[in-house]
Parts: sequence; structure tokens; C-alpha cells
Amino acid sequence: MRKVSRASFVLLAVLVIAAIFLEYRGLVIVHDETGMVSSARLTSAKKKQPLSEIPLGYFVGIPALEGGIEVLCSDGSKVRGGYVTPHARTVVTVKGQGTCSTMS
Repeated sequence: MRKVSRASFVLLAVLVIAAIFLEYRGLVIVHDETGMVSSARLTSAKKKQPLSEIPLGYFVGIPALEGGIEVLCSDGSKVRGGYVTPHARTVVTVKGQGTCSTMS
């Protein structure tokens, strides 16, 4: 029987805690299938919250407001959609041919 190292146990504990945290706080993921999204943010009537860009066409964040998602594209187009609220997970995909035309 293999012995589990202390470092492996600590790493597993950190991953479990992170998963529980994200499940409780919520998560927003915007996937860019067009390759043209320059920024994404959450918007409400009074506030805006930018999402962080990560490689491979993804924008992510933990929602601190209730509202929608706004995506700005490199050709100047803007797409709005989705619904976000704290403590919920939202995943949307930006699609289009040569522009950002839809979000689903």
C-alpha cells in the first residue's frame, strides 16, 4: 500500500476548500468562441465589475452584484445577455461569424 505524502494531502485539502468556496460564492465564466472578445464585465444599474481574462478565450469572476454580462469585442461590437447573481454559477458562450453576435 502506498503512503500518501503530507504535501499531497495539503494540496487535496486546498482544492476541496477552493471548490466549496466557489460553490458557495458563485462563479461566472464567459467562453469566447470568436477569438474577438477584448473584455467582459458584469453590469447592473449602478455598478460594473470586470472579469479576469485567462488563456484560451475565457473570462472569469466571482459575482459581487446582480445583473447581466456585457462583452466588448475588438471590432467595436457589444453583446449583452445572461443573468448573474451572487451564490450562483453562470456559464455563457460568445458566438458569431467575424463578429460577436450572440451570447448563449
